[in-house]
Amino acid sequence: MTQQGIVTETKGDMATVSVLRMSACGGRCSECGGACHAKKHSASAHNPLGAKAGERVIISASDAAVLGSAFLLYGLPLLLFFGGFMVFYTLSNREGLSILLALLTAAISCIGLHFLDKHVAPKLEITAIVDTDTIISS
Repeated sequence: MTQQGIVTETKGDMATVSVLRMSACGGRCSECGGACHAKKHSASAHNPLGAKAGERVIISASDAAVLGSAFLLYGLPLLLFFGGFMVFYTLSNREGLSILLALLTAAISCIGLHFLDKHVAPKLEITAIVDTDTIISS
């Protein structure tokens, strides 16, 4: 996964990069008519090229890391919900209670993922500095 952004701050070998979060229409919101708007998002990235604030850069992360994070974010709570429902229904044979406990299990997994976010988020790296004339890359 690669994306272009602008460095807003640097601290040591890390940089804060402002990127546009991609919408479902791929950033062409005016063409799709879905009334969606791409929002700015800040991300922390390793800065081996020494990019400075205000420079346009390309950041990247491994596709496997991005897909793994997407599974943790969406798949794990869903699996825990259905798995929890089956276990609780088997133990109690009460549908309403099983649904409630399964929802609670999924909610607890989401809260846990929120606190683990820094550890499981894909590691971003600045791979190129985009200049109007040239591209400087590692």
